[in-house]
Amino acid sequence: MGKESLPVHQFWLGNDGVIVENLRGLSEIPDSVELSVLPLRLDGIDGSPVRAVARFIGE
Repeated sequence: MGKESLPVHQFWLGNDGVIVENLRGLSEIPDSVELSVLPLRLDGIDGSPVRAVARFIGE
């Protein structure tokens, strides 16, 4: 896979963005939440599994 094969990834990562993929159960949470994405601190790699936590925002 070359650099041009994932242009959206290159755009976000090149602009200090964060990519979060493969979350499940999103249809079970309300529209208004505060999302925290907590990665593991791993040396020598450029990605990590995360614990994604949604906090419900009261109405």
